[in-house]
Amino acid sequence: MNRFNSLAVRRKLIASITIGTAALGLGAAWLVIPARGPGRKPAQEALAAFELPLLHHPGRKFSASSMRDTVWILNVWASWCAPCVTEHPVISDLAKRAPVVGVDYMDRREEAIAWLRRYGDPFRAALLDSDGQLGVKGVPATFVVDKKGVIRYQHSGPITQEIAARQILPLIAELERQ
Repeated sequence: MNRFNSLAVRRKLIASITIGTAALGLGAAWLVIPARGPGRKPAQEALAAFELPLLHHPGRKFSASSMRDTVWILNVWASWCAPCVTEHPVISDLAKRAPVVGVDYMDRREEAIAWLRRYGDPFRAALLDSDGQLGVKGVPATFVVDKKGVIRYQHSGPITQEIAARQILPLIAELERQ
């Protein structure tokens, strides 16, 4: 007798598949459904202090504290990230309005440098976080940081021209007036 012929075994198998599928669905929803709005979250917490090597000069370090008294954008990206390619022209445009520090996340230096050669390097500083020190949950991720080092806006996923025009640029203008 086949072990799957038993009605009880079939019911357990169907229940396990149903529960597993539901758990995967809930897990996926948790990953893609942000707490406040589609991909964005107003924030009021200090940016964690970090020091990362410069992508092009690995012997030199960049510290977030060096941006004190400046409104700036932190953009976390990776050469293996397809949505990062999509958002890169928008990030390049934002870099004309405010300094953007780019962090290449969980990537290899050579691949990141090649990616920037191909798509352009708009960053005031390009950093490498090859071991995930920043602890972001995914890329791309973008943060607007005020003059005191407080994250005032964060966005998970690619930034679009509309998001830049309606949310990021007005916030930068407001923060620069303060």
